[in-house]
Amino acid sequence: APARTPERAVPRPRTMPNLTPRSSFPPPHGMRLPAVPATPATPAPRELAPAVQAFAAAQAQMMEQFEASMMAMVRKVGEMHRGQLGAMQAELARMEELNVEMLQLQSRATTAAPEIWVHDRMAALHVERQTLWQRLFDMIAPQTLA
Repeated sequence: APARTPERAVPRPRTMPNLTPRSSFPPPHGMRLPAVPATPATPAPRELAPAVQAFAAAQAQMMEQFEASMMAMVRKVGEMHRGQLGAMQAELARMEELNVEMLQLQSRATTAAPEIWVHDRMAALHVERQTLWQRLFDMIAPQTLA
């Protein structure tokens, strides 16, 4: 008797599941979606002219408002600092005096036998300059950052 071969299961052809067209699904959370035309129509340039003109007018108005805001801000910053201008000039004049004295002391400190008081004075000038810079910063920063 001939040998019997085991029967193999013949694979069935795969079928695609019944897919529902996307357009029949409801939008999420009850959102209404705009209708989409089957073929997009390209608007003629003359149809776009009013929209382009309206957009250009809105952009021009926004630019004018931006420029006016910037000018107002510049004026305000100028007014804030104008009252402190005299004090700032005095501090800067003192800073220049300290810098001149520091340069003189530095040239003296490079000699063969610098005196101890020269280094002490340079240290004091350094501290005073730092104090002046802090005062100048305090005059400007709080009002600018506020």
